Amino acid sequence: MSVEQAEVLKAITSAPTLLLIVDIAAITGLSPRTVGDICRVLEKRGLITRPQGKRKGVGATEAGRNVSSTLNRL
Repeated sequence: MSVEQAEVLKAITSAPTLLLIVDIAAITGLSPRTVGDICRVLEKRGLITRPQGKRKGVGATEAGRNVSSTLNRL
């Protein structure tokens, strides 16, 4: 997992609600396009989900929270 992917996952797992791509971009300092690309990868890996559709925000899966927790301990 890249540093940028870890930053995006951390932002998502730290949020109490679903986050929009633009919100994640603001938190991480990455461009919205980069965040969108990273979210597609994280979703394919089963680490995040879009429970209300592509335009309604992303949230972490249990696997995503576990990975984020492990990364935070490193």
